[in-house]
Amino acid sequence: MHELEPDAHILVAVGADIIPALPKWYKYDELASMADFLVFPRQGYDASSLPIPALPQISSTDIRRALERRTPEDLAFLRSYVPAKILDMYHHAMGGVAGGSPR
Repeated sequence: MHELEPDAHILVAVGADIIPALPKWYKYDELASMADFLVFPRQGYDASSLPIPALPQISSTDIRRALERRTPEDLAFLRSYVPAKILDMYHHAMGGVAGGSPR
């Protein structure tokens, strides 16, 4: 990303629950030198020093599971959390997964 847009201000969004594991990330030092971390509070983790409100209880795992299962309930869940354009891009990238677009 930095090579494509050298003047871009890069933000990496993470939940407060991942902070202790950041130094273990692959090439963390390199990433930290190129980007700022935007830390969002997560339930069960002290985020009192963060200046933003808590986010809905959702995780990327929840979204991946819904994309795999694709039940009517999962599709409704996806539509409520994932922008339609992103769902369309996913559907296209997956070659038109059985069951139609999650949108």
